[in-house]
Amino acid sequence: MKFAALAAVVLLLAACAPVDTDAAYAEALKKFANQIDQNSRDVARANRIMRKLASAAAEDYPETMKWNWELHVFRAPADVAAYTFPHGKIILSSGLFFWGKFNDDEMAFVIGHEVSHSLLGHHQIILETYGNRAMYPTAHVYAENTKLELQADRLAMVLSIRASYDARAAISVLQKAKDIWSDKPPAGLTATWDERIQQARGLLAAN
Repeated sequence: MKFAALAAVVLLLAACAPVDTDAAYAEALKKFANQIDQNSRDVARANRIMRKLASAAAEDYPETMKWNWELHVFRAPADVAAYTFPHGKIILSSGLFFWGKFNDDEMAFVIGHEVSHSLLGHHQIILETYGNRAMYPTAHVYAENTKLELQADRLAMVLSIRASYDARAAISVLQKAKDIWSDKPPAGLTATWDERIQQARGLLAAN
């Protein structure tokens, strides 16, 4: 199950996409109302991690203290997906928990990547770059903006450190993704897993 016209398909793992409007978020929740937040343990865990990351972001992004941060998990055990909406709205697939087997440090990088899309205003960048085409984005659209994914990776690691998570988990997350898809990124994504792992290692070495 995908969010098709509501979300694009450039992702951290198999679907990490900044989506463009608040209306899309409301529509997604309404459409999949019967499949959202069925596993209370996963939802509580993900929200706990997200709120720690959001608190860590407030120092550099004080305006986000006014955001109504939300995170939901939709039932899609076969999907490894994460969708970002404006103003701190995130939806994860249940497959992230099943396939990734992520510990809290790893999940902090996954969620932090999505949080970073919101903090960095990537939705607005996409809209300004592609106009109406961004309303129903494709993997190709996002492939031309690989730098946004790398930016989100970098900020996710910073937030992880500030929130007392182990930023080295970024490498294990990206390595798991590479092991699943070899060195071939999901369709349309131009940065290879090796490029992303190399960036993460460089950031760790610099700190």
